[in-house]
Amino acid sequence: MLALSLGLAAAVQAPLGSVQSPPEMFSRVPACRDAGSPITEPCALLLSVSPAEAVTRLGTESRRWWVQGDRLTMIARPDVERWAMLCCSVQAPLVPIPGTALAGVTVRVPRMDEAILSVATFPAKDEHREVRRGPLAPPAPERTAPPAERLIHHMVASRWLGEMRRLTIYLPPVSGQARRLPVFYLADNLAEKFAAQFEADVRAHRSPPAILVGIDAATPRQAGCTGMACDRRGPEYKIDFNSDGDTPTSAFGRHLRFVTQEVIPLIEKDYPASRRASDRIIGGSSNGAHWALAAAGLHPELFGKVLALSSSGQAAKALGAKLGRTRLFGAAGLFEPDYLLNTHDAVEAARSAGATTRFDTLVAGHDQLAWDVAFARGAPWLLDRP
Repeated sequence: MLALSLGLAAAVQAPLGSVQSPPEMFSRVPACRDAGSPITEPCALLLSVSPAEAVTRLGTESRRWWVQGDRLTMIARPDVERWAMLCCSVQAPLVPIPGTALAGVTVRVPRMDEAILSVATFPAKDEHREVRRGPLAPPAPERTAPPAERLIHHMVASRWLGEMRRLTIYLPPVSGQARRLPVFYLADNLAEKFAAQFEADVRAHRSPPAILVGIDAATPRQAGCTGMACDRRGPEYKIDFNSDGDTPTSAFGRHLRFVTQEVIPLIEKDYPASRRASDRIIGGSSNGAHWALAAAGLHPELFGKVLALSSSGQAAKALGAKLGRTRLFGAAGLFEPDYLLNTHDAVEAARSAGATTRFDTLVAGHDQLAWDVAFARGAPWLLDRP
């Protein structure tokens, strides 16, 4: 996958002048065997436009893209470095177009009619992503903004983390507080991302009500620093980033104790939250999904259900094998093969260990567009409404 979190300072600095190919540290899709054979993963073709046509099509814009059949073509004028990549659901280097200051690529995309695509270039001054949904793709989930009094921001002075960490607490539209509700404990503050669509689903009776608790990830060690040396999120979420595992001295161990010993007691004291393990759902996406799988395996007495979206990490089978007493929903995108394999392996290992599982493959990449659809499917299933 394209390492968007890596700083530009880490990239090879190309000399000024002609457009360059992207540094080798970025991923490449394979070349297509031909232009018409069936494909199961994206592949690159020779650019389908001439230099003159590329200049005419782009005009004064910084980038332009279009879809014809199963082909996605992007042309762009690199405006940060002397190189650019196609991003984000499908990732491929833009190839310099001879005789111009432009670069471009044509990729074939499997199951294009079903695909949810987030399209942009990287790096770019304009980081806006455009969305393309195929005619057979699942629609974007309906959204209804919850009122401010039911989307609560709470700062926690954590003894385990030694700092303030923000929670976002979404309360569903239910009358009275006599009933204690299931709770999703979500990495990367996904409650902010999912609250509006979950509000719409609960109101439309597509899902039973539940509380969402979003837990902010750790910020970088220095403002503006995006390199691995500044990363605090990864060690908190990935147990294998810690030589001392889940002990109280590790970043993973301290963060997990923050959640289990500080966040959960706070939520169950101040809100109508169920105290049953079968009503506690731990979840996340990417590294956050890896964290959810590991935490549920370490604390089956606390977490009876898991939401794992596009899990990172290669210890997937080992993590899943510890989840035999859980209900596990996993999902990942066709265009993120490593994450797809990791998540599928974790779900299959859990199923073999005795868990109740469901796994969905989306024709999508490693991004929020896919996770929104996955949550719309997974939340009611985990809340026992298939």
